[in-house]
Amino acid sequence: MVWSPRGRLVSLGGSGVLGSRPVIPLPLCAPWDAPPPLVLHGRHGTPVQLQARLRAELQGAQGPPGPGDVGRLPLLQATVSETLRLRPPAPLALFPCTLSPSSLGGLPVAAGTVLIPNLLAAQQDPDIWQHPEVFLPERFLAPGAPSRSLLPFGCGARSCPGEGLARAELFVFLGLILREFRLEPGPEGLPGLRGSPGTVLRCPSFRLRMVPCQPPGLP
Repeated sequence: MVWSPRGRLVSLGGSGVLGSRPVIPLPLCAPWDAPPPLVLHGRHGTPVQLQARLRAELQGAQGPPGPGDVGRLPLLQATVSETLRLRPPAPLALFPCTLSPSSLGGLPVAAGTVLIPNLLAAQQDPDIWQHPEVFLPERFLAPGAPSRSLLPFGCGARSCPGEGLARAELFVFLGLILREFRLEPGPEGLPGLRGSPGTVLRCPSFRLRMVPCQPPGLP
């Protein structure tokens, strides 16, 4: 059993009941060659403008960012969330197997069925996310943002136990970098976001220019 490209459940057995035979994940349906965030532009503003807004937020805070500064740095937190939405680290999460007959989304699930949640497709469902293919951190700053639909580390009892640490690392490290540097493409340009398939999505190696930014008021 897998998620469809719209995030809904479909059966690979050709019947209304989800069978217990092995399944193969459907191809991930997403714009895998979309430009990387932050360095290339999103829908609202250029990359330089987005980085400048983040830097202004970071420099307006007292001291370097820490794990407890999420409330003081909403744009940085939104940028991390949007990055995880557009490219979750484990697009198909883990594959749980049912131990007894159950149901999910109104469909019966036989014992021994392997469940493959397509987190990538669910987080780009146009019924939930406006312009799902666009890198747009501002979506998480708007009232009524579907934050509960953001599940890059899974959910429930089988969610990733390292989610808190991973989110904190992304928040702090990205904040420290953007507070002091402007990111620009390297001489070879930027790669696509197709990545290497596997349990964890791996980005190909690439180089960036990290240009130091002088604090306001300095020559």
